[in-house]
Amino acid sequence: MYLYESMERMLSRKDGRGVGAFNIHLMEVIPAMARAGAEAGAPIILQVSVGTAAYIGYDLLSALVQKIASGMDTPVALH
Repeated sequence: MYLYESMERMLSRKDGRGVGAFNIHLMEVIPAMARAGAEAGAPIILQVSVGTAAYIGYDLLSALVQKIASGMDTPVALH
């Protein structure tokens, strides 16, 4: 299931639950963050600074988050 979605859609939900947003500092933490959201059954926002995104590589970062999100049962957004 492909659940990489926009934050606008994610934040407009009316289920009364908050949406966790976590900062990416290293590429290796992305799978653990996504799994934590899935285990909680909650949407998750993965945030990244411009500097970290440039260090990891914009294309690689985007592809990695999309790949991980495609296997999640809960929405994942990249900010």
